[in-house]
Amino acid sequence: MKKLTITCVIAAAACAATLGFVTTAQARVTPYGYIKLDASYDQSRTNDGNFVYIVLPEATSDDEFNMTAKQTRLGLNFQEEKSEGPQVTGKLELDFYGGGAENKPNPMLRHAFMKLSYPGFSLLAGQTSDLYAPLNPTTLNYIVLWKCGNTGYRRPQIRLTKTMDLGEKARLTLAGSVNRSVGLGESGEDAALPVGMARIAVSAQVTGQEFATLGLSGLIGREELDVIDETFESEAVAIDVIIPLGKKASLKGEYYWGQNMASYLGGIGQGIDLDHREEIESSGGWVHLALELNEEAGLNVGAGLDDPELQAGDSTNVLDKNLSYFGNIIWKLHSAVSVGVEYLGTETTYADGENYQNHRGQLSFLYSF
Repeated sequence: MKKLTITCVIAAAACAATLGFVTTAQARVTPYGYIKLDASYDQSRTNDGNFVYIVLPEATSDDEFNMTAKQTRLGLNFQEEKSEGPQVTGKLELDFYGGGAENKPNPMLRHAFMKLSYPGFSLLAGQTSDLYAPLNPTTLNYIVLWKCGNTGYRRPQIRLTKTMDLGEKARLTLAGSVNRSVGLGESGEDAALPVGMARIAVSAQVTGQEFATLGLSGLIGREELDVIDETFESEAVAIDVIIPLGKKASLKGEYYWGQNMASYLGGIGQGIDLDHREEIESSGGWVHLALELNEEAGLNVGAGLDDPELQAGDSTNVLDKNLSYFGNIIWKLHSAVSVGVEYLGTETTYADGENYQNHRGQLSFLYSF
């Protein structure tokens, strides 16, 4: 671990020196992450196999087995040791879903940001999760119900956050961000405008130290397709909720409505109807119940649904509805090692009315450090 820390610090310092951003600041660097092996059996062929987005129509009776370590995650947390002024922190995090052969995968950047924190206020700059629709369910399946009711992803951004106390047991959070526009090909940068996101949330203490949270978020953006000389708007609103159910259980979920949501993993990845030259509207959501069975085991169950509104005559968008439901149990075998088993059912309905189903069993081993 010490060698990893030293190597990463030397690499970061070398990059900074090359770019001319040499600093005398003293930062504490803490490595973290996990090694994860996923083994899965699917009754039908899915997209993409190591994880499940949708069920493919041409091979519903063609079962498959996958095993991968691509979700293995490596990260560094940075904290400036100066005591004066704002608290300065940062994060760098990778996994290995960046393409490449199954046994020689490429790294993929997940997070790379700096954050300045003042009392009740913070400024973040870099790549991290969207401010819009910020929650995720706990699944062993890598994609956490994306394209199945769970929207929002990660992208470069500049974010401001303000928190205010509302009495002794409640607080209000206001946040806004400007984000990199991502779309079909170069349509994001051609729009020459960033994506704007905002969120307001109220949290209140309801049981012991547990807080319930209600959040409302939204986004607005634009894509420009030069090949047809058209612009397309992205708009969405989302509600997110966390409800503690005593000390050992909690309920959370999100609901969204939007248009042109492909870049935000809504609409089952469909955003633009090129035949009618208009945005695709979609809505959906997910719910997740977590229950602590004992000190060594936890149970998670949930479901998600995404429902885009496709028009007749749309020749390129064919996914009409996507439903997933899951249940998993995760046991601690050691303070740093856990094993989990999960059932995931997925039903994908196509524009022609055909419905295809998959039943997936997954076994995961996780070593956290």
